[in-house]
Amino acid sequence: MTVACGSPTITGLAVYDDEAGLRAVHLPQLASQQLQSLADEAAGGLWLGSAAGVARLQDGQAEQWRHADDAELNEVEAILVDRQGRVWFGTNDGLVLLEGDAWRRFRQT
Repeated sequence: MTVACGSPTITGLAVYDDEAGLRAVHLPQLASQQLQSLADEAAGGLWLGSAAGVARLQDGQAEQWRHADDAELNEVEAILVDRQGRVWFGTNDGLVLLEGDAWRRFRQT
């Protein structure tokens, strides 16, 4: 199975598998269906970025953030889960790091 986002014709997640073909998965629990980025993690979660913030899907449940500590999480255009399990978010306001429960923002100088 392949999962993608950012399709010009599909809102939500675009999912492709050999048997069912391409289909859209609508996620009503999310603040925005206009997804711009995604990343999976070793624990089985899926991180989704949009203009309305970031969400983590795990076992059918979604947790969402728009603001985390002093970090704005609008326009999340890129997500990376590194080898240490930290999650990096590229936003229109700079780089944001989630390490455990701590959020940290890096801004351009």
